[in-house]
Amino acid sequence: QASGDSQNPLSITVTVGGCSLGASGMASMDGVGVPVEGRRRYKWSSGAVYYSFQEFVQFCAQQGFEKPQEDGSWSARGGALELWADGVDEAEEEEMLCRQAEEVQALPALSFEALAVGASPSVLLLRLPLGLPSPSKCGGCLRVGAHGTADCWGGLSTRSALTVEVLAAFPPSYKARIRCFSGGLLCFLVGNEVHFRGSEADDPDTTTFELLPRDFGTGRTVLTVAAKGGSIVGTFAAHTPPPELTIHHVFVVSPEESLRQLRVRACEAIQADPTLQGRRRHMQDVSEHYYGFEDVVLWAAQMYRCASESDALELAQALWKFACICEAEDQVWTVVDGMIM
Repeated sequence: QASGDSQNPLSITVTVGGCSLGASGMASMDGVGVPVEGRRRYKWSSGAVYYSFQEFVQFCAQQGFEKPQEDGSWSARGGALELWADGVDEAEEEEMLCRQAEEVQALPALSFEALAVGASPSVLLLRLPLGLPSPSKCGGCLRVGAHGTADCWGGLSTRSALTVEVLAAFPPSYKARIRCFSGGLLCFLVGNEVHFRGSEADDPDTTTFELLPRDFGTGRTVLTVAAKGGSIVGTFAAHTPPPELTIHHVFVVSPEESLRQLRVRACEAIQADPTLQGRRRHMQDVSEHYYGFEDVVLWAAQMYRCASESDALELAQALWKFACICEAEDQVWTVVDGMIM
């Protein structure tokens, strides 16, 4: 996006900030030799919005964010230098995304026929520079991001390995669900929000997509994915992932039966071990949501692709014992300087 977007460069999510960063000034070096040319984004920002160093300075001045400079004086420029040094360079990130896309493009193309009949257990959907804006002009793979989000920043990783489940055929279009490695379904909500936290219990209108495949006679499928109502999620090229990314996951094969069996095993474990009773929350969950051991087992199995029920139970027990806080013994956390104390 063009410099001068009103988004906040310090935002962890892509939200519109309260101040306008419209200047486009640029400096070449700071006082101690750190290059401040080009544009960068804050490292925790989930959007591909980049800003010049001068825009960082203006933002810090508006927010009152000051840090000491080389001469010891505190200023907004000092704050901008700290954020800039920790930022992500636009040119370097573009180069990385291009290399990432080239690695996927080098993999065998997957025809829609093979995809529809399940000939390949998983697929990489490389986004083409069509439709909605992509973080890179060369595209990235649709993937499950942090906390079940969906984005197109993926490369050769397990998070990009998806399963397409065709539900009905109405040539030239098809109705299908798209599932990530942890079992979550791609879900499209009002406001163009897309995530991989969907399940079979959700409204089918939010987890069922229309697929419009096109084949150019070379076996290379171009697949447009649209939500109900016509909103385009993106246009993708389908590729066969390498074997190490192939999904062999119990939740993909039979989610309902696998979950039922896991619940039975979790209840048996609770009856055998009194320390698994009650509710706990993860020590990093500042929302203070508490869960029973059964919920922790189901979450661990889906999140970490546990190959068996025993693996899921063993992992959940470790999380319950070492990473969770008992509801009865919990106390309110205090946030000091952005750190949880």
